[in-house]
Amino acid sequence: MAKPPRKASPKRAQTIINKEVLGAGIDYNKPKEGISKAKIRTDEVGNIPGIIEHWDYDIELRLKELDALAGRSFMKRAMGVLAKQEASEKTTGEELASHHPDKRSMEFVAELKSDPKNAFTRLQLVSAIGSAGRDFPLEAYRAVMLQAVVACSLGKLNTQWLKITARSQNQYFLKLYNKCKEDLEKLNKSLSTMDVAKKEDNEVRVTLQKRIQNVKKNMKILRLYQLHSGKPIKESSGGDCAISEQEIKNFAKLKSDEDQKHLTNKLVTIMSILRYILLLHPTGHALLDQVINADKNNPIGYFLKGRLYMSAMIFAVSLYEGGARSNRVKQLIQDKFKDTYHQYGLAASKVGSQPKSNTEHTILIEHAQAIYYFYVTAKNTLEISLPKEWLRTALEKANKSLNFAVESGKIEGLQTKLLQAMRNEGCA
Repeated sequence: MAKPPRKASPKRAQTIINKEVLGAGIDYNKPKEGISKAKIRTDEVGNIPGIIEHWDYDIELRLKELDALAGRSFMKRAMGVLAKQEASEKTTGEELASHHPDKRSMEFVAELKSDPKNAFTRLQLVSAIGSAGRDFPLEAYRAVMLQAVVACSLGKLNTQWLKITARSQNQYFLKLYNKCKEDLEKLNKSLSTMDVAKKEDNEVRVTLQKRIQNVKKNMKILRLYQLHSGKPIKESSGGDCAISEQEIKNFAKLKSDEDQKHLTNKLVTIMSILRYILLLHPTGHALLDQVINADKNNPIGYFLKGRLYMSAMIFAVSLYEGGARSNRVKQLIQDKFKDTYHQYGLAASKVGSQPKSNTEHTILIEHAQAIYYFYVTAKNTLEISLPKEWLRTALEKANKSLNFAVESGKIEGLQTKLLQAMRNEGCA
């Protein structure tokens, strides 16, 4: 289910540069070590997960190394014959255990040296570090999150694993926010000691003011990210379940409607958590692509891909609202909406005019919600004018989906807003 690796560029930067996403220009070259070797600076927006490509690339590098190790002979691994150059501390989990080298953690590391693709053991190590009750360096919390994401990218997903990963992500968000707060206090204190009358202090003062503004932006972005990413922990919706690649491959072969419904419910439950974990979106899309390939006439794969893209769009809107108001971020929001619109549209077309289940009613309603959300965001947040003809078509499609879902009893409030928007835009 892991996302296929991209071709690496021959030259890669060693540091994360903040500038374009905050308006000035950024070097998008990937660092040789992905993200994890880059020192965390609170005035660099790139240290927030998912904002730049380095994060996905780091996961790809880790999975690639795991695949390489798993391909070596079982006997060699069983005998523990892994030289340092054959297995990095990322693969063995030693990057975590080095912060808390108790007996239990080291036992998990020993198991991972023997079987590096054991996702359960990797998550046990993550949980051991995460629940150690100690205050670790910020880089350790980033490593915990990355290790959890890797474990959930190894071919099988379950709700308990995803909840551990979601908690790891949010713990990193919180620690990064608190570090921003500490650094902001230090920067403000340094600024207050500057003598405005001294000409030689001017350049330093300008630099400090710029760093303060960047830290404040990052704090706002992190707060908005936390509002969205904290939902699966607060809601804890759905029961505990697991799903594997083999089940997905057999999706179209299921004979009874009840079996298909059971697997569909598991998919919805899994994705209801995964969509809030940015670094697992590639894994989610890879799994849903298999769902679609198994049964192209079933709307569920398109619908859940639409949800993933919708979540990514909301994260991008949070980035913009947090102060990263560059044209690139505007374009990112629009691109995510195009993907959302396309996938929800495909799902709605598969449902048609006669939804037969609660899930199919939900597909039609969320199709309309996604269109209305983007309309409001484009108008009020991005302050861009959408082409009249496109807007007319999109709003009419949204209203049509709601008309088909009328028996759900859940459309009235949304349809009232939608019809008002259509009148405002001269579409009604």
